[in-house]
Amino acid sequence: MAATPGQPFAWPKRVSLRALQTATIAIPAAVLNDQEVMGSVIHADDDVQVNLPTGANSPDEAHIFIRIHTGQRVWLEKSCQAIVVPERQGDLEPRYFEVDCTAFGL
Repeated sequence: MAATPGQPFAWPKRVSLRALQTATIAIPAAVLNDQEVMGSVIHADDDVQVNLPTGANSPDEAHIFIRIHTGQRVWLEKSCQAIVVPERQGDLEPRYFEVDCTAFGL
């Protein structure tokens, strides 16, 4: 799958993305409600970086940032719209991911 920075894409629950190159993916912070912990919704290889929102962002604007490097895998327990974050201004180079939905019997 190719994802262009700044262009939303649908990320179905339990669909694993394996990075074919380093990328940062933003997902809505609303995927976590007040009673959920991050590990119950976001699953990833050990070295994947996950940054939770801080500051005065409204819940509608807040995002969780997931930084994955080549070969790392991440999947979610909830469907959402995701966006590949541009690395620099004008960055429109697609990022490539291997998509796997067979691990969960989908």
